[in-house]
Amino acid sequence: MFVAVAGVSYHNTPIELRERLSLSGEKIRLLLPELRRCEGIKECCVLSTCNRTEFYLATESWEKSKEAVLSFIGDKAGLPAGELLEHIYIHVLRDAVRRIFRVTAGLDSMALGETQIAGQVKNAYETAREAGTTGPVLNTLFQQALAAGKRVRTETGIDRCPVSIPYIATVLMKRALGSLEGRSVLVLGAGKMSATAMAHLRENGVTGAIVANRSPDRARELAEAYNGRAVPLALAADCLTEVDIVISGTAAPSCLITAEMTARAMAARRGRPLLLVDMAAPRDIDPLAREIPGVTLFDLDDFQCVEDASWERRRLAAEEGEKIVLEECDNFMARLAMNSVTPTIRALTEHFRAVQAAEVDLALRRLGSYDENLAEAMNQMAASLTAKLLHQPISALRALALKPEGHVYAKMAEGLFGLGKENAC
Repeated sequence: MFVAVAGVSYHNTPIELRERLSLSGEKIRLLLPELRRCEGIKECCVLSTCNRTEFYLATESWEKSKEAVLSFIGDKAGLPAGELLEHIYIHVLRDAVRRIFRVTAGLDSMALGETQIAGQVKNAYETAREAGTTGPVLNTLFQQALAAGKRVRTETGIDRCPVSIPYIATVLMKRALGSLEGRSVLVLGAGKMSATAMAHLRENGVTGAIVANRSPDRARELAEAYNGRAVPLALAADCLTEVDIVISGTAAPSCLITAEMTARAMAARRGRPLLLVDMAAPRDIDPLAREIPGVTLFDLDDFQCVEDASWERRRLAAEEGEKIVLEECDNFMARLAMNSVTPTIRALTEHFRAVQAAEVDLALRRLGSYDENLAEAMNQMAASLTAKLLHQPISALRALALKPEGHVYAKMAEGLFGLGKENAC
């Protein structure tokens, strides 16, 4: 069984394309059964965050499944295969395993070492498991990835230097404005990301806060925690004239603040600059707003090169984390390899034992009469011969299983001995 991943991330794909592949939890639940129907796909799981969308697969033959999977992803992004291939990355076998382990440990995150990703991976896995699209391979893969991520955080201490997308956003804001002391902010959304951003802003001296959210109760709860006020999301644009900063982190499918809204607000601000920080994918703020005089707009692609005082400590911890990931990756691949030949070894053993029992029975019947001691001796001798004959092929299969072509040898053994069983893990 092959493990493969196909995806896009902030490393190689601009946000314009990432947001076309950004998928909500409900969309993922609906598309998982459709994805599993692609040729050769036995198991699948989809991880979609603000920095990446990745399709994890278990397939009997990646070469047979590749075209169907790429076509499936291209349809979801509304892109022809040629354009998609310019940005999408594909990893198989060990590289795919290493990918999910690094992602879960926070070693692939824009905010190096961030811990939120572990929860996102867990949620993605639970969604696929509940949808019935995981099986023995991906169940083991994601469970071990979560364990490996925990081990990296525990042994390296990479999470002792708290960092997140809202934290990086705060660093960007301080660089743009010099100081956040006494500044006012409009926050779009009242979820975890917005709440984290509010905590960082208050620590840095922001005083006035307006929270806009679809749910009035959640907006009111977050606003009251920071001595601010809540407004309906539909009225958020009316508040652009009042604040110094707008920060957004919703799951809205389209822009909440358009360039036209921003232009009207700037005309009323009479020269006062406005800082817009968009943490969402898809984006909440129209990218054309950055072309309006007096407006500074940061989106997720601007977050990539931000380094703070704890960066060096996290980088050193990440180096140790990479060693742990490689070790865990080797362990998983060895386990997967053993699983891939286990059905063949079991079938081979059963085949030889059946032949052994039949031959002993035939020999005893030919004797006509015999005592129990003779029968026991013959059975022991036959079992010993069977074990010795099986030792070499079983040892070879286990050794060859650790090679990329290990499954080929398992199929050959099945054909040579006429086992008639599929080698599937």
